[in-house]
Amino acid sequence: MSDSPAKDFGPIRDDYAFFESHSDEAEADLAQYREPAAAVQRARGAEPLRLCDFGCGPGGFSARFLRQLGCPPERLQLTLIEPQPLYRDAAVATLALFTTRPIAAHATLPDDAQSAFDLIVANHCFYYVTGFADVVPRLLQALAPGGALLAAFAGRENALLRMWDACFALLGKPMPYHTAEDLDALLLRLGRTATGGRAAFHLRFPDTAADRWRILRFLLAERAARLPADRALALFDPYARDGRIDMPTEHRHFVVRG
Repeated sequence: MSDSPAKDFGPIRDDYAFFESHSDEAEADLAQYREPAAAVQRARGAEPLRLCDFGCGPGGFSARFLRQLGCPPERLQLTLIEPQPLYRDAAVATLALFTTRPIAAHATLPDDAQSAFDLIVANHCFYYVTGFADVVPRLLQALAPGGALLAAFAGRENALLRMWDACFALLGKPMPYHTAEDLDALLLRLGRTATGGRAAFHLRFPDTAADRWRILRFLLAERAARLPADRALALFDPYARDGRIDMPTEHRHFVVRG
């Protein structure tokens, strides 16, 4: 890939929030995370649950995940990894109520994180990871025995990912982001296996040019400004229904055990 997979969510905070408020992706992901996360918590018994939220964003989804998990605050030991400083600070503030312990917050995974976590959640962040082939093995090494990495990650089955492909084709560039197929290949090289299911959801919003651009900016950040407008906006036409966009799609969930 000639272009960086990194994406700065700071300038597109409003567009990201628009996507979140007009899709039921989070609900679908929470349903997939429920049982594997609960199983790790049960296995820990009365011991502290060492949880790493990798790519936590501003903490909104993390709060919903922790509320569903229901870990007693005195038992939860929380580490946040988030490169965007505004999001990282917001996540620390949002999640402080879920633990009585100090929250560790970093821009990148610490070098000394071997066997440090019982649970690592990577919710829709692997697309943008620089050094993907190095970072994923480090995350797996950071799992304690009996722990689990839980990751939501879309592949070619996902309509938004296919829209990425189409947009970068319009720009005359290869799509720079990683996909679930990249994780499949990496796990195979590492001799690791994953279980997991699929999360189906809908993206629905009023069919206006302004709102189509919101989703394009969410998908491409600053690159969206370079798209040919008519052709980019037309990518939504197959999903137009009675004055609204209704895009059904799905993505994959990975559970990799420590």
